[in-house]
Amino acid sequence: MAEDINSIRHAGLDILFEVHAVDATYQPIDGGAIATRVKIERDVDRYQTENGQLILSERRTLIRLRIADVAESKRGDTIATETETFTVDEVEGDNGFVRTVIVRNPEAS
Repeated sequence: MAEDINSIRHAGLDILFEVHAVDATYQPIDGGAIATRVKIERDVDRYQTENGQLILSERRTLIRLRIADVAESKRGDTIATETETFTVDEVEGDNGFVRTVIVRNPEAS
């Protein structure tokens, strides 16, 4: 039963990444390049609290990638699409299937 559920999740992710992601090359700082697809989300608001008040901390670019393609992500790794290169600043988290990384785009600075 659990295998069936995982198969369904993987099939759903296949469709989502085929439709909403772009081709990219993931380059770990200490390994070989990995061809993958990534979903880029720009200008995502990150909030924090200050003295009990909710404030906008910053806007960042998030990239979501499949753990099946990229087993590990670290600060300093790069992700290159056809037109842009991003550098991983922080690994925000994962759900066992998809990892979210916070990136910077030095080309846009």
